[in-house]
Amino acid sequence: MEKAAGYKRLTQPPCNLTLEEIARRYGWSAASSVKRLIDLLDQPKAIQDFLSHDKIGKGHVRYLSRIKDLNARSKMAKRAAEEGWTVKATEERVAKVLAKAGKGRHKLPAKASPSQQYEYNGFRCALLGDEVVINGRNFKRTRDLVRQFVAEYQSALECFLRDIDAGSAEQPAADTTHQSADVAPPHEMPTPEVAADLMKQAAEVKAAAQPLKDIFSEIAKAVGPAGSANKVGNASLSDLLTFFNKPRSSG
Repeated sequence: MEKAAGYKRLTQPPCNLTLEEIARRYGWSAASSVKRLIDLLDQPKAIQDFLSHDKIGKGHVRYLSRIKDLNARSKMAKRAAEEGWTVKATEERVAKVLAKAGKGRHKLPAKASPSQQYEYNGFRCALLGDEVVINGRNFKRTRDLVRQFVAEYQSALECFLRDIDAGSAEQPAADTTHQSADVAPPHEMPTPEVAADLMKQAAEVKAAAQPLKDIFSEIAKAVGPAGSANKVGNASLSDLLTFFNKPRSSG
């Protein structure tokens, strides 16, 4: 650490040496090696102390620096110093920590909003796409009975599914309010006045039909008995004219 502090002072006034000049003057293979040494001064004080007492080396710090959280980095450096980790062991442990942290960040996707959710018997049921998520109540060993808990859990799920199906069934009925104007409206019931008028017309038609029935009955008698050659359909025009010209009593 004393060497790192000395090199850093050389980059400052009045010397103002570049890293390349320091590397050439003091036998380093590249300026990057000098930079890594000076960068040790940016490490937390705990890590600088481990370096000063040769508990860890620059190789350890190279991998420890991949941990951005300074507190977590210091804790990892302490373990490396106390347990005597090699540089390779430090690299592997840092890689595991970073992989675990990366999985944690990407493990849970953004939660979708449930389309429907209800609560039954303490169980919260929510519909997420094609899945029903149930939570809100845990089994208590000293208070709950297994059979009762399972029955209430099943009841909550069945009630939720029933309510979802009922809501889906009501949806088409609501859509019928937006039918096209081309669809004919249903027939309306006639008013009492219209109904009375229709009944009157029906009575008149029935009354007019009775005299016609009597007339055809008389025609049948005049032409001849049923089954003879002179049926109504075969009666001559003179027979019909004679019948209709025959005088009748009024009424």
